[in-house]
Amino acid sequence: MNDSEAEYQKAQIELGQAINSLRALAGKEPIPFSVPDPSQMPEPPICSFCGKGSNQVKRVIAGHSANICNECVLLAVDILELDQN
Repeated sequence: MNDSEAEYQKAQIELGQAINSLRALAGKEPIPFSVPDPSQMPEPPICSFCGKGSNQVKRVIAGHSANICNECVLLAVDILELDQN
């Protein structure tokens, strides 16, 4: 587990504890919570065209069977505009 995963897991635990503290103050039952195992979390999406991950571009848009990043969308728009001229 890297540092960011550990920080995320710690934040999730603290959030769950804070929620249950507020519920206790309101006289409500605590909500059971668990922290997901980071190794079981899905991989971030990557662009099917250039192979860049969501941490390398501004946005990856997921489709049914392919993903495309904002950079490839802009490149596609440029190509389409060139075809029209």
